[in-house]
Amino acid sequence: MRKILEDVVAIPVACETNRYVACFTSMLMCIEKLHAGLDAAMCVKKQSLCTECGDCGETIENTLGAKHERLYNHYLTVSGANLQTYAVEETMSYAGYEYVRVDRDAGEQALKERIVASIDQGRPVPVRIANSAENWNLVTGYDDDGAVLFGWDGRDSYWADSSAGRAPEKDGYLADRMFYLRDWYKSTEFALIVTGKTKPRSGNQDVYRRLIAAIEAEKATFDAIVESLQQEAASTMGIDELNALLAASTGILYNQIDARYMASCSFRTTYYAEAPDGQRPVMSEIARHFLQIHDLSWEVFGALGDKVDVFYHVSQYVETLRKPEVRKQMAQLIQRISGHNSQAADLLRGIVAQPACCSDPSPG
Repeated sequence: MRKILEDVVAIPVACETNRYVACFTSMLMCIEKLHAGLDAAMCVKKQSLCTECGDCGETIENTLGAKHERLYNHYLTVSGANLQTYAVEETMSYAGYEYVRVDRDAGEQALKERIVASIDQGRPVPVRIANSAENWNLVTGYDDDGAVLFGWDGRDSYWADSSAGRAPEKDGYLADRMFYLRDWYKSTEFALIVTGKTKPRSGNQDVYRRLIAAIEAEKATFDAIVESLQQEAASTMGIDELNALLAASTGILYNQIDARYMASCSFRTTYYAEAPDGQRPVMSEIARHFLQIHDLSWEVFGALGDKVDVFYHVSQYVETLRKPEVRKQMAQLIQRISGHNSQAADLLRGIVAQPACCSDPSPG
């Protein structure tokens, strides 16, 4: 018997880079039935859901894509705003989900039974795939008692760029671009099964503390980058040393561009709306700092050349790093990024120091 859940948003929507959070968002929207009253409008410029960006000049409101994007931004911030990791407990506890992790070691039959039961209960299943660039897949259906799984892997999106030539390949894709895979057990690490709903085990104060901790941990890295860029010896470094300096100087910025932008969106919308009137100006100021970090990080790439090309092909610009004026500009920009992070952390500390005055948020 085949069963495929309806009303599961295909991932990713827009620039959703963290694959776990993208899967989690679609799972949450399905479980909480957050599709009601939303229009599944398609972007006239891209083959994706409309996110109400306004680039087409049209005024479209309450779209499915915009809802997914807002929740993704929110839960990426909940997770600690780190694109390089996934934060299962942080996101599940904030949403108030009870869950179990079923590992491959439990055996094929046990894993299959848990996935099938979850789908039968209307709950999609995030699955971690080994040795695969996409890593996270969202299972949304099954056939033949679980011998075949259906779901979303983002292969039709920009995620495919990092998935090319990597195993496991899916057996195929349906007309709506949902994958199907029969021999799935051999490449599965574990599945996350939501088993029920309870009171959220964490709230906004916990999110703010995680952000403060992340910013504090990054400060030493930023200081070291600035010190390295200010070394006169960089002009005469060997190519291996120069490549290492370039990687160290720019690697942290990818997360700053993406995660800090998402956090800026969340503080401007979700956290602003949930805050008491007296805290709302602070939420706006935190959002401003995070947006400045996003913009300044792009400027660092721009100091080396065309910022978009540098972003995607940074190693091709290694020789540009020999120029003292380039390193000086990069160091100054990175100091400003670190400063905005510190100012945002100070504002967050002020909020954390105040008594909690808002109820825990709902996933919607």
